[in-house]
Amino acid sequence: MDTINENDFHYVRAGIRKGHLLPSQHGLLMPIEQHRGDEKNRAILMLHGFSATPAVYRVVMPGLTTYDALFCPRLAGHGTNLNDFARVKAQDWLTALERTCEQLIHDYAEVDVMGLSMGGLLACYLEQKFPLHHLYLLAPALYLKPKLERLMSYIPWAKYLGITSVQNRGGNLCTNHHSELTYRRTPLASVMELHQLMHRFQLLPIKCSTDLFLGRHDRVIDNKRVNEAFKQQPQARIHWLEHSAHVLPLDNDLREIITCVNGQ
Repeated sequence: MDTINENDFHYVRAGIRKGHLLPSQHGLLMPIEQHRGDEKNRAILMLHGFSATPAVYRVVMPGLTTYDALFCPRLAGHGTNLNDFARVKAQDWLTALERTCEQLIHDYAEVDVMGLSMGGLLACYLEQKFPLHHLYLLAPALYLKPKLERLMSYIPWAKYLGITSVQNRGGNLCTNHHSELTYRRTPLASVMELHQLMHRFQLLPIKCSTDLFLGRHDRVIDNKRVNEAFKQQPQARIHWLEHSAHVLPLDNDLREIITCVNGQ
């Protein structure tokens, strides 16, 4: 079993640390699997973001009332310790999710996928490979803000100087009510895995109905470029959340997301 080091995690909002993870809160790092009865009609697979945990959906999940089952796996390298995170490969995320998605499609009549940030990017990969019923993309990490993209070019120099990780400022939220549970530091090797995953991805015509949610105050992804890309997709509906930033399942407009999902 993977070893959890609670000292590697913190609660953060707008880049400011708001608390640390207690030993009694290890359950927040665990994968989530909820079954609501014996029916096998509808299931949703929910994918968290880079350096985050399944806990990012802790507020949204109780409001999703139309599913027979909800699944939120813990992506490889996440939710345990910084050494695991530093060793993870992007292919680990894809391989595990493909197995999970294949099993869900076998077990359920309809499978929806929701993904936040990197989870949104991974959801797009799954949509190209599997016959999904619906896609919910929350600030998908298809393009980073130009400033963040430029910072990527400095990573090889940082590694040359012996810098292996940087402080994770995270928690890009507008709300004052919730904080994001993430790793306190981000290994540069893991950042490069994410960056390469983004650059390998090519957005093809989407086959299933899709709802895209973008936070007006997002400081992580280039939401204007993402918006332009999906405007060309007939299957996609775009929702601008006026009172939210990047971590949409914890931000001020989360009720709009829940209402949309329940209305499908």
